[in-house]
Order: sequence, then C-alpha cells, then structure tokens
Amino acid sequence: QGIGPLRAEMDQLAWNPVGCRQGCPSSSLLFAIAIEPLAIAIRSDTSIAGIKFGTSEHKLSLYADDLLLYRSDPYTSVPPLLKCLKEYSAVSGYKLNYTKSEILPLNIQDNNIRYFELNGPKLLKTIRDDLNRWTNLPLSLWGRAEVLKMNGLPRLAFLFSAIPLEIPQKWFIEIDKLFPLNKAGLGTPDVYAYYLSYNVKTSVVKWRGERRNNLREAKENRFVT
Repeated sequence: QGIGPLRAEMDQLAWNPVGCRQGCPSSSLLFAIAIEPLAIAIRSDTSIAGIKFGTSEHKLSLYADDLLLYRSDPYTSVPPLLKCLKEYSAVSGYKLNYTKSEILPLNIQDNNIRYFELNGPKLLKTIRDDLNRWTNLPLSLWGRAEVLKMNGLPRLAFLFSAIPLEIPQKWFIEIDKLFPLNKAGLGTPDVYAYYLSYNVKTSVVKWRGERRNNLREAKENRFVT
C-alpha cells in the first residue's frame, strides 16, 4: 500500500515541465541538440559570409553555451545574422546577451609578409650585442659556451619552432661567425642541426595527423559498410 503513493510522489518530483533541474547531467546534451537548428540555419544562409580556409568555410564554433561567430564581411553579414538570431529566439527563448558579447576585429594583410625578414635580422643583432657585452666578463671557454646555450639557443629555437620557415644558408654562416671555435665556441650546439630537427618534427607531426585521419576514415567506412 505504501509503494503506490511513494511512486506517485517520486514521479511528481522528477517531472519538470519547464526544463532540466540545476546540475542535471543531461542539460548540456539537451542544449547541444536545441542549439543545432540555429547552427544549421547560420551555416546554410549564403548571405552570412564566414572565413574561408582553402575549400572550406567556417562560420561558427559551439562550446557549451558559448557561440563564437566568424565574419569576413560584417557590413553585409551582421544584419541577416541578427535576423536569424531573432527568429530563433522567438521560437526557442534563446536570447543574445549583449552585455557579455564582444567583437574582436582582425585585419588580414592582403600582401604576403616574410616572417623571417621581420624577426631574423633583429634577433641576430640582439645576440651579437649580447656577445659584445659579455666580452669583458671573466668567463672561461666553457662558461661562454654555456651562456650561448642558455641565452642564444632558446631564442633561435623559438624562431625555428614557431613557424616552419625556409631560412637562407647565409644566415647560419653569420651565426657561426658569432662564436667560432677559437673564440669560446667550444661545445656550442649546431644551430643548423636544430633548425633541421624542428622542420623534421613539423613534417612528422603532419604525417602522423594525416595517417591518423586516414586510419579513422578506413575504420569508419569498414563499420558503416
């Protein structure tokens, strides 16, 4: 006799016609399903221009309850975008919080920029000036080599690892002139070898990513078919 009233009371507590309870683990999944029609509407609207990378066009990114939009032509894309958000808000109750929304303008350079020409000579001058200041310091040959390892090499390594660059050979010749073997170059690392290793690392990472994607596609096709 006590099971019936208890079950009715539990059903009454579990049923919530308004929405999910606070902290319900299914709330994020339900929100992802509910926000997907808005994402489909934005992606399918040709009047809303996104950012193109090669043959693909990116218009938005969804993470939890945050919506990140990519616009390449805001003057013509923002009005239809706001209209789409307004229509979706009318049927779903989803509203755009303007007080928490931000616009980050990014200017894309039409002309090509040679990254190394902007940073390479400046970095070389900085290392040369440091070496000139250290000339009067009472350092041994090994001490000067350690200074180069701790100060010069990390700067060069960051330049090599930031972006895969094609650096001219004459630049490495200038680097070798800064610390020859007869002037405290004992035990210093081979800068050109470091440059090659970083480029090989980039190629290996790219190859592994392509190989992983090919294996994933093969598995998906195998299970689907």
